[in-house]
Amino acid sequence: MLQGQWSFQLARFLQGQALDVHQRMTDEDAGDYDLLKNSLLKRFRLTEGGYRKRFNSVRIEVGETAELFVNMLRI
Repeated sequence: MLQGQWSFQLARFLQGQALDVHQRMTDEDAGDYDLLKNSLLKRFRLTEGGYRKRFNSVRIEVGETAELFVNMLRI
């Protein structure tokens, strides 16, 4: 598959808020995979700052083993 088609293939699988992000973009912007990807990352706060905030706010839950907790942090 050509890189120029990546955004169209990705768009087929979008749902909910991710689909809203795609639909609010112009046709030209929505066809640009890197722009679509960055818009989705920003919308869901999957940026350096977003990951830092998530990492600092996560706490081990009652009954959760240390191994499960570490694996959850890796996601």
